[in-house]
Amino acid sequence: STVTVNRGWATGWLDGLVPPSTTSTQAKCANGVAKVETQTSFPNMLANVVTLGIYSPMQIDVTCAAAH
Repeated sequence: STVTVNRGWATGWLDGLVPPSTTSTQAKCANGVAKVETQTSFPNMLANVVTLGIYSPMQIDVTCAAAH
């Protein structure tokens, strides 16, 4: 599917020990989720370093499943 849900600043804490909240995809992904990718962008890494790991954001990209 070409439908995606993106969260560029999913808030995590303590170097990921406390993960980000759940990403809601139900409204956009009627057929479910096909793929979930997490990564740390350069600005996310910079925020983590500046806060000494207290604030550790990440990017979450969800690709919805296509209709059968």
